[in-house]
Amino acid sequence: LCDEAGMGKSHEAMLVITQKWLEGSNRILLVTPNADLLRQWTELIDLHYTVPYIVLTSRDEWQANISDENPNAFVQNAIIVSTYDFVSDNESGAKEVDWDLTVFEEANALSSVYHTDNKQARALKRIAGNSFKLLITGTPIEKNIMDLYGLIWFIDEAVLPKEQDFLSRYLRKPENYPELAERVSGYCFRTLRSQAKDYAKVTERILITY
Repeated sequence: LCDEAGMGKSHEAMLVITQKWLEGSNRILLVTPNADLLRQWTELIDLHYTVPYIVLTSRDEWQANISDENPNAFVQNAIIVSTYDFVSDNESGAKEVDWDLTVFEEANALSSVYHTDNKQARALKRIAGNSFKLLITGTPIEKNIMDLYGLIWFIDEAVLPKEQDFLSRYLRKPENYPELAERVSGYCFRTLRSQAKDYAKVTERILITY
């Protein structure tokens, strides 16, 4: 989900989360890069939604959510809201859960997951397993088109060609971009502010260079 900034990606994600929850798919993991963003998410849920959630970002919070009957704090009748660091550092516990839905905020941080040395992104991919994956980022391409490759690869390794084949066909090959757009159209969704201004109240941004 790659809508431009300020277009409501968080609410779109929460609608998916809420729908899954109401359907009975209650193994849901929401992961953010840091505590500040996590706080924004919990405030959003408290203000606008009624789904139950548990925050896991520290050993104290872990201890508060376990018991003799349930030694794994990731196993709850609630949405788990956590951070990249905490979830990847506790991979063994997180992998015990057969997640129905995994949601990753600022997912552009995962774009190099196809590199074997990106240990955290690899751990998060293993944890996500076969779940329905929802990646949220306003910047699906930060450096070059390989960022988009990594995000799609995180979701499903079989969607695009192997890394070298993808590089040779699409990197700096604008004549092949329409073909690529068609291939990823079922996975990557992006709406620009300019596209939405005719039917939604979008604050105009005026850039001044000086």
